Amino acid sequence: MNYIGLNIKMLRESMGFSQDQVANQLGISRVQLSYYENYSREEIPSVPLLTKLSDLFCVDLKTLLEKDLDVAKINASFAFRSADMADQDIRVITNFHELIKNYIKMQKLINVN
Repeated sequence: MNYIGLNIKMLRESMGFSQDQVANQLGISRVQLSYYENYSREEIPSVPLLTKLSDLFCVDLKTLLEKDLDVAKINASFAFRSADMADQDIRVITNFHELIKNYIKMQKLINVN
C-alpha cells in the first residue's frame, strides 16, 4: 500500500494545491508527482523531497509517513487552505516553515548542552 502517496495527495487536495503548483515548488514534473501520489511506478519520494513536501504542507515528516489512514485523514483535515495563492505566496510559506523548523532544532541543541 502506498500510504505516503495517499498522504501527499490528501494534504495537497485539502490545502487546495494543484499538482502543477506542488510540482513547481518541488522542482519536479506534474507527471512525477502523479506517479508518487498514485504509486504508478512503485516509487516513493526521496528524503530531501519529503522534507520539501513537509515544509510546503507545514507538517512534520511523521505526518507524511503516517500509515494509519484515519489519522492521515485527520491530519489532512487540519491543513491550512491555500485557495488562490500565487506561487510566490506558497514559496514564502514554505520558507517560513523551514525557518521555524530550523529554529526549533537550534533550540533543542541549545537546551541539550
